[in-house]
Amino acid sequence: MGNFDIGWYPPGPFQIIVNYNSDKIKVKMAYVTNGWNTVGSILNAPFHAQDVRMFWSGQAGEKNIDHAFNSLYGLCDVIWNGIQEANQYTVDLGMRSSQSQSQHLTILAYYRSNRSPNGNAASAPMLAHMGFNSTGVAWMFGQMDMGSSPPNELNDLPDLVVVQAQNNPYPCNELRQTLYHEYGHTLHYFKTSDAFWGDNIYYSVSDGSYGEDINTSPGNFFALSEGWADYVGHTFAFLKYGNNLTDVVEFNEWTLQNVRGNYQQLLEQVPTFFNDFIPRGLFYDLTDNATDPPADFDQISGFGINNIYSLLNTNMNTIQKFRDSWEEEHPNANNALLFDH
Repeated sequence: MGNFDIGWYPPGPFQIIVNYNSDKIKVKMAYVTNGWNTVGSILNAPFHAQDVRMFWSGQAGEKNIDHAFNSLYGLCDVIWNGIQEANQYTVDLGMRSSQSQSQHLTILAYYRSNRSPNGNAASAPMLAHMGFNSTGVAWMFGQMDMGSSPPNELNDLPDLVVVQAQNNPYPCNELRQTLYHEYGHTLHYFKTSDAFWGDNIYYSVSDGSYGEDINTSPGNFFALSEGWADYVGHTFAFLKYGNNLTDVVEFNEWTLQNVRGNYQQLLEQVPTFFNDFIPRGLFYDLTDNATDPPADFDQISGFGINNIYSLLNTNMNTIQKFRDSWEEEHPNANNALLFDH
């Protein structure tokens, strides 16, 4: 479950504190039932919201810590482990040379009675790195259905918000894939700038969707940012679950049919995220070594996710600019077949 700081509270043999806080991760916990004022108090509390107190007995030494899946602490466990896994996958796939290069992330574990009415289970406002931004805070609260009037001043703002519901909880694999997706956004943020991420927030607030198509704003922006993030989310989820999980179901917006498979198969067989034009499958097709079933349009192979990641920068703010950069870096007559598909 990762490395925890463990100390006595109060002094004695019966109670420990598990502090979800390290040099790479801090998890703030909020069990929210009455909107922004509760969340605001959590975000303004510098210490207490990080502590998990539990009773234990037995011999001193290593202890296994196990929480109920659909609990606030269970949500924190998934976040804590998932971020450490993602840090390592990033190294394994060549996007960073070591875990020491992983950036610190502050994450709000948002536990609520029911799923958000707008369906959002996570967001990546990156406010711990960007600083207080009234538009960004309002967007975060709106995305997570925390309320419409966030406090004017907050400290310890999160980079990520991850939601779990007590009733009808998100399955663990779905929650993890969502976390990995948001982690993909953090990777993108660290290759760009606050101004770039401010545009991401602005487009989300002003448009309220991911746009209408891939060739106009903001669809061309989100085709890049959300396509990349969901490609990362599924790539990491396949590294986590492999063929041990083969019954994930997603909807193909092109064929209008449900598809069942593992997370890698879904990248191949469900080429878009959320709508019919955010091209997560494009990124996968650039990096797969074979197609199943065979596809005439995919004649590109031999690349890795690090080849994509190395191109991301603050001036690359549309999927068309990504294509231009890719074709300049990796000229190939077969590029057009794939990008035009």
